[in-house]
Order: sequence, then C-alpha cells, then structure tokens
Amino acid sequence: MITRLTTGEAASEKQHLKRTSIKSARGRRAVRHQGDPCTCQLLPLTHTEALQEIRKAEEPLLENILLPTELLQEVQQHIQELLAQRQPFSLFVLHVVQVERRSTYDATTHKHVFRPPHCSHPAPGFMSQLEDKIKAVLRGSDQLCTHGEGSALLFLPGVGSGGAYNILERIYAQVDLLEAETIIPPLRHETHIIIGYASFPEQQETYEGFLQQLGRCERRVTLKPRMLLPISATYSRHSNLYHQPPAYEAAMPSSVPFMHLPTCLPRRLTRLIPHSVACTLRCVPVGREQQALTIALADPSDQESLDYLAQLTHMTIFPVACKHEELDILLATKW
Repeated sequence: MITRLTTGEAASEKQHLKRTSIKSARGRRAVRHQGDPCTCQLLPLTHTEALQEIRKAEEPLLENILLPTELLQEVQQHIQELLAQRQPFSLFVLHVVQVERRSTYDATTHKHVFRPPHCSHPAPGFMSQLEDKIKAVLRGSDQLCTHGEGSALLFLPGVGSGGAYNILERIYAQVDLLEAETIIPPLRHETHIIIGYASFPEQQETYEGFLQQLGRCERRVTLKPRMLLPISATYSRHSNLYHQPPAYEAAMPSSVPFMHLPTCLPRRLTRLIPHSVACTLRCVPVGREQQALTIALADPSDQESLDYLAQLTHMTIFPVACKHEELDILLATKW
C-alpha cells in the first residue's frame, strides 16, 4: 500500500531529509579532516609497557623518531640488507605528529587542569604536500616514499655523512617554509615534523649503532596555527578576574576578555618576555598554565604582535585587554 503525503507533510519530510544530509556531510568532513591517533613505536623498538609510560608524560615524544610497527620492522630488515652490501649510503626517516594540548576546567579552584596531550597524525593529504617540498632538493636517484600520513623514508645511495648533512640542511630549509594555514586542509593543532638520519660507513658501521643514530631527532620543524585559541566561556564566566566592561565591548571582539592588572608581576612571568619587547609591543605577561601564556595588551587584536610573542615564548598566547593606565604603571618599572 502506498501512502500519499499531504503538501505540508511532504515539505516537512523534505526539510528533515535536508537537515539529515547536512549533518551527514558535516560528519564526513570532520572525519576527513581528523588524523588517526599516533600509535607509532620508538626507533629502535622499545618495550610496549615502557613506551606507554612515556606517552603518559605531560610532553609528547619529540626528541626521538617514531614509526608504525609494520614500517619499523621493514626498516630494520632493510638496514640489515644494506649494511651487508658494504656500500656507502644514507637513510633519512621523518615522523609527523600533531599535538593537541587538552585541559578541563576545575570549578573548585577556578583553574584549567592540563591533561596529557593527545598525539595524532595529520589529515589525509598532508604527506603529499610535505613530499613536494622535500623532492625539490633531491636527485633523481634518491628514493623517497611515504607511509600513511605520519611517516616517510628517504634512501640516498652512495651518499656519506658529509653529503647527508648538506641534504639534511636543505630539507630542513624547505620544510621550514610550510605554514599551518597554507596546508590543505589547514592545520588546527601544533604539528611537529621530526627528521633523523644515519650514514654508512662514516657514522655507524654496526647494525645496532646505525639504528640508534637513526632514531635521534636531528632537526624538528614546528607548525603552529596563527589562529589562537580563545579563552573558553566557562573560564571567563567563573573567574572573577575576567569580565567585559561596556566601554570595551564595541572596541574589541567578544572573545577577548578584560582584566584588571595587578600592581606588580612575579619574576616567573617577567623572565619570559624581555622588558624592551614588552615596552615595544605594550604588553605584560599576567598568567601561565603549562604551555599557555596569558598576556595583557594595549591592542589585543594586533595579530602581528601575538604571532611574535608566540614565536618568542614558544607557547600558546591568550590575549586579554586592560586599562592603558594600569599597563603604563607596570611598564614603568624595568624587570
């Protein structure tokens, strides 16, 4: 039996299907732009329990090379075969990891409690863009292959340690040209590209020594999104330091809170920013939680100053507005 819908019911059903399709498309985009969790192993292979303990630390593994288990086993076998041939060669490995620093708001202490960071690989398409940068400095005989969205291998036949070091510097210079906003899709989290290499026979002649050398971080490029994370509404709602006076609402974005400045600043904060820089940018550091630094600025919408402070401190910057008179009083005293 076929049930016929009235005009109103048909229109309602059509709207329902449209909303469902939009939600489905958004879900597909979210999955497409979300990278897989990083479950790579240390090079050389570390005991699983020991690696799990390291992953629970506050800071991610950024000083060593990690590779997927299947690729790590393949690399180890390939190195043994190359060493047996006794011919000069160099091998590069790259590991790409995104670090999402997470926190939860503690309503009792009115503070954000930082949890161990979540490490993942970039969204599909990142490695192909990275590969284009690296190939710009390679020879025709060099072999570059990527594995998933987090690992890459570069084999340089006949290249010793001296030539490998020069290539390392050229690769580093090319990769350093990448920007989080120009990647497609744009990076949303702090992303690290870790590069390691080893050469035979000048550097290491044994299998164990070669593997140990290969697992070290020789160069690291960090890509940080310029769009800074706004202070959450929960934080500004519960904290008695942050509010939005009517005089500032028209002049500033609603995501930038206002803060009354203290009469003096602790040394642990002032040492992060030189006084000369603070005077030039008209800013003062007023709070820190792990890798997040709260800074009061005369112009919190000055993106160029925010970018400079992020590069200077290597921290995520949370801008807040303040009274210019209170800012001048703090800047009048040199630290």
